[in-house]
Amino acid sequence: MTERFDVVQAAKRMLRARRRRERFIPLEVLGEPGWDILLYLLVSQAEGREVPLKSACHASGAPTSTAMRCLQRLRGHQLVAFDADPVDRRRTLLTLTEFGQASVRAALLSTCEASLEEGLAIGCEDPVMTDQGSAKYVV
Repeated sequence: MTERFDVVQAAKRMLRARRRRERFIPLEVLGEPGWDILLYLLVSQAEGREVPLKSACHASGAPTSTAMRCLQRLRGHQLVAFDADPVDRRRTLLTLTEFGQASVRAALLSTCEASLEEGLAIGCEDPVMTDQGSAKYVV
């Protein structure tokens, strides 16, 4: 199935937008550490980067204890997996499960679709004109 949007690019844009808004509104007011971690994992996996536990906690923007509780909930919902680093057994690496990847992709696609229907382009690039003369956004 070909996706209408490049969800990895949408995730990158969303993460950048979330970091920009932190300049104006305190993170503790807006925080969604679980979503930030899921976006970070999606982008990292797409780029072939390993994600140590500590990096995921940092990406959440929340205190480590909050990020850890959030990660445990994500794990409990089978969205993320914890694995020992094969090179350094002291480190734990995180990955999105297949279910986690599918869930994050579906959420991003739904967000982009809804944004377009409402006349917004949150996380979406410039429109590409279709043969029928309507705009289709490619994220």
